[in-house]
Amino acid sequence: MANKSNGKRKTQVSDVKERKTTAYDDIESLQITFYEIESWIEKTTPMLTRMTKELERASGHFDKRRKPTPNVQVVEQKKLEQQLLQLQQQQLLWKRSILCNQESSSTTTTTAASSTNENNKSMQWMLSFQPGNLLRLDTNITSVEQLIEAVQKIRLLQSEEENEPRQPNTEEDDLVDTQCPSPASSNTSQPDVSYVEYWFNALGRRPKICLENYKHCRMNLNGLTKNISPQALNYIGQVTWDCLHPKYFLDWTSFWERSGDAQRNQVCIDSGLAVMFLHVMRHDKDICDNAEQIAGFYYDRARDALMDFFDDHPDCATIEALLNLSTFCIVCKRYSQARIYIGLVLHMVLDCGIHQPESLPAENLRRKRKFYKILLVLYSNDYSLSVFTGDPTLIAGTEINIDFYQLVAINQQLVELNKTATEQVNFDNNKTLVKELYFVFTVEFAKICININSLIDRGASKKQLLAQEKFLTLWRLKLPEKFKPENHDFDQYEQIRKKKESAVVKDITSVVDAETLEAHAALMLRIQYESQWIILHKAVLSSIRNSSPTPTQLEEETRSNNICASSADTLVEMAETVSRCFGWCVCQQFVTCVYHASTVYCGQALVKDNTELRNKAKEMIHRIMRILDTGGANHEGFPDDMTECLCEFLTNHGMHNDNVECSCSVIDDIPTISSIPTLGPLDGMDMINTGLLPPTHKHLKKLKHVSGMVIDQQQ
Repeated sequence: MANKSNGKRKTQVSDVKERKTTAYDDIESLQITFYEIESWIEKTTPMLTRMTKELERASGHFDKRRKPTPNVQVVEQKKLEQQLLQLQQQQLLWKRSILCNQESSSTTTTTAASSTNENNKSMQWMLSFQPGNLLRLDTNITSVEQLIEAVQKIRLLQSEEENEPRQPNTEEDDLVDTQCPSPASSNTSQPDVSYVEYWFNALGRRPKICLENYKHCRMNLNGLTKNISPQALNYIGQVTWDCLHPKYFLDWTSFWERSGDAQRNQVCIDSGLAVMFLHVMRHDKDICDNAEQIAGFYYDRARDALMDFFDDHPDCATIEALLNLSTFCIVCKRYSQARIYIGLVLHMVLDCGIHQPESLPAENLRRKRKFYKILLVLYSNDYSLSVFTGDPTLIAGTEINIDFYQLVAINQQLVELNKTATEQVNFDNNKTLVKELYFVFTVEFAKICININSLIDRGASKKQLLAQEKFLTLWRLKLPEKFKPENHDFDQYEQIRKKKESAVVKDITSVVDAETLEAHAALMLRIQYESQWIILHKAVLSSIRNSSPTPTQLEEETRSNNICASSADTLVEMAETVSRCFGWCVCQQFVTCVYHASTVYCGQALVKDNTELRNKAKEMIHRIMRILDTGGANHEGFPDDMTECLCEFLTNHGMHNDNVECSCSVIDDIPTISSIPTLGPLDGMDMINTGLLPPTHKHLKKLKHVSGMVIDQQQ
């Protein structure tokens, strides 16, 4: 009897273990399925967003009594309504079929009677659309067992769907095709605005810089910098000052001293050096062989040092260092890290009250100017990140709303005070005034662009979009005469550049003057202006084509097409002038503007019944490819990736002309600038004076500002 009872106990124990194992497996399977559900949601979100916008636009046509319309219009409206209803039914029926429990549980025989009754009840799921393109899910599930059972049914339905043969050329396939950003997609009879968008395709071709490889504690900075002369370092800094993109420091004087705290000041210097060495690669890839490694060293050292200040009250030096690191990460395509840095800056700005410079005493002009410049860089970096990633800006929706034109008035007051004040503000022979004026107009224009992009993202009506034209026009009317391209003779700047490039010995000592900066700025502002007209009217065209036909639709569509074509032509002409006279940098908005022009020509090239328009579009695409070829070193070859996408577009649509010079068959023969002569390896004291080696205690008293070299205060 004892043996029998023991045998029963063993059997019961094994049954319990088996049941526990099965429950554990179900929970583990459930956890894995959660990830599958998240993946499914991510994949279907773009389609649901598009359907939501279409349903919102079409909702006005439902359940309304309308006046009789022409027969053609009635047929088109009924066809549109039928298609939208079918799409809605397909999506909702599919989800409900997955999430509804319509099968009775016949395999479970060991559960209690109460559990059986609960399982026999239908699990109710309800999907509903919420404002902001959100999806709400309501259910009556109250136990883990019910959720596990629902997951099992989801898997069963998924396996049935995978085994079911797929019908070609369905409406769902058409929706997916229009979302594809690749120009290598199948051709369509009518050009689609979304079809020629290849930005993310090009951006994803080349991997981001691996910052994990640069750990300053494991790097030999002496070996990396042994061939950099003081003149070369001064040149690297000057290239950064003269490049037209918003930045806080504009000369060596403002670069050295940011804070009375030596450690915070050193963090700013390190973060600035990281940006300078990474930036110079986009202008002159031969000036420093180890520029990327040196930039990575200073980035990593600045990032580590910043950890000591996060618990302290933020100050301008910490904010500036974070802005430099965000610039660094944007150029490296580390967009998630750049977003973190910008978010930190945003919180610090609000904590410090810097976002309200108008509340400062009116006589404290220097401090006001400092705060305005910090906010300028914050706005610029936030907008640049949004442009590259397609995500909304972080500043949008906050209480920060600065009128940056006030900085222009502050600078004018400081210029007047310089005539009588003993301590004067250094405007670097008016170059600083030109740069900051350009920054102001660039960021104020970016604010308009942010508003337009926000309207486009939430599917604004055609009327709302067209209302933005007046803001673009008013911005251009504010431009001073010196920032208008028609007031400059660019032939002289082209000759100056050719003379420099043909010199046997590279000139690294001369600097640009204020007039040259004005001419360059005029072109860059016009390029950004024309680009935004393209973005705006591409959205208008999309709204027109998705709305019900009206008698004036053809006229409106023709106007928007003409505006896009005219702006693209002007933009390409200006871009060619920039490449010929000045060169360009990825830190500017040059590449993104050229991209939008190229999408216009790709759309024109798909028009089958207009040979003249197609030929012109192909010619303009080749002109854009030649512009991009002049800046292949920028953004780790991103212009080359755009060129490849355009080449593939022409090839896949049978428009590639092998007789025309193209980057796919011609090796880059742009003459390279010879390396500058160095003064030989730097000795220990020179390395300290250049900031490339931290000084020892006995050297601290000997440090001086020598010919614009970096002074490293870190011990």
